[in-house]
Amino acid sequence: TFGDAPFTVSATASSGLAVTFSLVSGPASVSGSTVTLTGAGSVTMRATQAGDTNYASATPVDQTFTVAKADQAITFGALPNRTFGDAPFTVSATASSGLAVTFAVVSGPATMSSNLVTLTGAGAVTVRASQAGNTNYNAAATVDQSFTVGKSAQTITFGTLSSKTFGEAPFTVSATASSGLAVSFSVVSGPATISGNTVTLTNAGTVVLRATQGGNTNFLAAADVDQSFTVGKASQTITFGTLANRTFGDAPFTVSATASSGLA
Repeated sequence: TFGDAPFTVSATASSGLAVTFSLVSGPASVSGSTVTLTGAGSVTMRATQAGDTNYASATPVDQTFTVAKADQAITFGALPNRTFGDAPFTVSATASSGLAVTFAVVSGPATMSSNLVTLTGAGAVTVRASQAGNTNYNAAATVDQSFTVGKSAQTITFGTLSSKTFGEAPFTVSATASSGLAVSFSVVSGPATISGNTVTLTNAGTVVLRATQGGNTNFLAAADVDQSFTVGKASQTITFGTLANRTFGDAPFTVSATASSGLA
């Protein structure tokens, strides 16, 4: 098998003279009677005795043997857990043959380019290391390593809200999540209602609004952010028309006025 230690060969001549060896063909080398394998394949060795003053040269004798491909194994260490949003990272493994190892994502939210892993979501990822072999080595058994990609944290940015006055038109509020996911709003307390991100004032007082982002498959829920603002009382005016002159003894009469608020 390729990778076996060098070994010796032997042959005898009927004359008792020393036999020499040479390589006819194949992935090996010979020094004296020591054969060193250089690859897998078919090797033919030749035994020769050239004769001397008393003996004619012997007919060379060839012997052929097969060098099988060597087995190899992959060493691929455990991979640490990650968090969605982490930067791309490299993985490494070695083959006992010294041949290059290739990688692939077997399953999970990640992509692989050469040995660079890019996370595409949260979940369980399995990476496979492979070495397909060559003319001298059999393919190695693949080795899988799995790791977990945790959900990423996120935060909400919800700016201070300005004071309002009762009677003002409905207005919109806005906030952003670091995840880029949509933020929703609710009234925690106070004289207002909200639909989507449009706030309608219903009285004077203090209003507390809450911005929320509940997360998804890749992001944890964000911490809620509250913002409060004051709704001041609205101004009002009275319309009270001119009164006509009267004469003592006239019957009782009524007067009227209106407030812009509609209050009595």
